[in-house]
Amino acid sequence: MLLISSPSFQTKLESLLSVTPKAFGGVASTVSLLSRPRLFRYSFDDASTEDFTTYADGCLGVTMNGDLEIDIVVSQGAKPVGPTYRVVAAEGSTIRAMRAESDANSQVPTDESKRVAVPRPPLAEANYLLKKVLSDDDAAFMKKTLLIGVENTCLAPNHDCPSYSVFEVVSAGAKDGSATLPLGCVDLTGGERIRFFVRETLFAQEEVHSNLQKYCQNTQRTHELSGCLMLPTLDRGTNLLGSKPGFESSSICESLPRIPSISGFFNNGVIVPRQKSLAGASEKSVIHGSGTCLVFFRSSKFCIH
Repeated sequence: MLLISSPSFQTKLESLLSVTPKAFGGVASTVSLLSRPRLFRYSFDDASTEDFTTYADGCLGVTMNGDLEIDIVVSQGAKPVGPTYRVVAAEGSTIRAMRAESDANSQVPTDESKRVAVPRPPLAEANYLLKKVLSDDDAAFMKKTLLIGVENTCLAPNHDCPSYSVFEVVSAGAKDGSATLPLGCVDLTGGERIRFFVRETLFAQEEVHSNLQKYCQNTQRTHELSGCLMLPTLDRGTNLLGSKPGFESSSICESLPRIPSISGFFNNGVIVPRQKSLAGASEKSVIHGSGTCLVFFRSSKFCIH
């Protein structure tokens, strides 16, 4: 199902996603902070009545069926830095304590083994990375924006989703050093694997090319491409991917020259299928505050414009 939510509906969107499997889409955006987005709905039940309605708050859903297959590719433009951690204490989307994993790929010096064995607040660990681990460029970004990624488990088939869902820390505890992710984005209970991330133009460009290359190499598809819906967030485009406009759409055309059409719009957030529930039930969707969701449509009969 394609979902388009108003920004004010975001606090309720998590509840909707919990009962809406395989949802994808975006959160409506505006051209400035002074304007409010509006959602448009048109009913095809009786075209003569011109049932055209606008909404300032809510969420629109479009169901799709028939001779149609959908593939989703997600790019976040964030590279991991520092070691991998396990959440030790958390409540909802607030991380209170974490412990670094001391494996061969954790980027933790051997003489720090005693330090990593002790649970630490996220802000204390971020300060340690700034002083001891990160390069000057990565440290400069982390000082401006603190990003934490939560590992995805049981990745959904046919969806080339990243192994971590990356979120910006929206508030931090000055006294306890805790870090709070956007409300409703995750429900942490302890034991989850997390990492710190930073954004970088070169990494983001390479990620776009790599994701498209992986998609092209997947030959287990029965229908030809009919179109692509591109849903980037507002911080993508030239803000992240360089001064040349249209980097992602141009990359799609280069990788998939036979695709009939590409369309889309910028969003305040994107909705993507993230994982299957632990009970093996339907796929759960999650909201990314930053990233691009590419929705590829395939059909043997139709061309999507």
